[in-house]
Amino acid sequence: MSGTEGQETQSATSQGPTQPLVTPTGYSMTAAQACTYLVDVATSMGEAWIAAGNPNPWSDWVPGNVCTVSAGLYDISEFSFSSLLWSSFSYLDPSSQQWLSTSEPLGFVAAGSAGTFLVYRGSQTGPDFDADYETTLVSYTGPTDGAPAGMQVEQGFLSVFQGLGDFGQVISQALAQVNVGVGTPLYVTGHSLGSTTGTLSIPALVAAGWQPANLLAYLQASPKVGDQAFANYYASLGVTDSYCLVNSYDVVPTLPKNSAYIPVGTEATFGADYGTTHLGIFVKSVPDCHDPCCSYAYALLNPTDPYNPSMGTCMDWHNS
Repeated sequence: MSGTEGQETQSATSQGPTQPLVTPTGYSMTAAQACTYLVDVATSMGEAWIAAGNPNPWSDWVPGNVCTVSAGLYDISEFSFSSLLWSSFSYLDPSSQQWLSTSEPLGFVAAGSAGTFLVYRGSQTGPDFDADYETTLVSYTGPTDGAPAGMQVEQGFLSVFQGLGDFGQVISQALAQVNVGVGTPLYVTGHSLGSTTGTLSIPALVAAGWQPANLLAYLQASPKVGDQAFANYYASLGVTDSYCLVNSYDVVPTLPKNSAYIPVGTEATFGADYGTTHLGIFVKSVPDCHDPCCSYAYALLNPTDPYNPSMGTCMDWHNS
């Protein structure tokens, strides 16, 4: 293990405890920071799409990062971007109890001197959150040769991933747009729902021609995707650089609350407990603990003291 281990401490500027970032052997902070920058670009994209009225098609996207924490890591011009990757998926509307469909931009491929990245945003719309709550385990067929039978994954996460369409064709076209070939070393990153899409992308990328050594998963705040059989299959693919950044006070990585779900990859952990005091009681703040910019990006840029003292104003970076 690398990083700093420490006792739980009460920060003078916080209402909750904090612990330094602890990273596993092989975890690259440089890669993780590049990934978190691009996750914030993807989240900024989602904000812009919502502000524009959810257009489809949408030809007005201009890449940018409005996260006040990570925006200074790179100049956006250092990356070339593919067209947006769209998912057309079904979800159960909780009000009508009807299955509805939607089409949303989930992410993109970006390439630059820092590497080539497949990037997915987290949940930002009503249909996204509805899909998150579709926690029934459903059958999953592995796309690689000789994949075992009997695997199961979360219904909502699978619907969002399958909504991308013919994955091999989609990723090949996106890579061509940034002048990168299939099989090149590829960082797969995302936040929350985007991390589950990233996880399901790994077997599809192996099936599409990637060597496991050329796939590097730097995910964050990921819910659990599937059962033990799926976790075993994911491990058998041989993608050794498979990490998930987790705030130990973020409830989302503990979901779904079903013991049949098993996490995949190796965790890098930090602690930053953002809560509110109400009637003298310290109450957890799920949005703050889970935020890709103000919590997760801040921790990667401040690994020894990952509690963001400006959380309140930082959260103004988005409206959805």
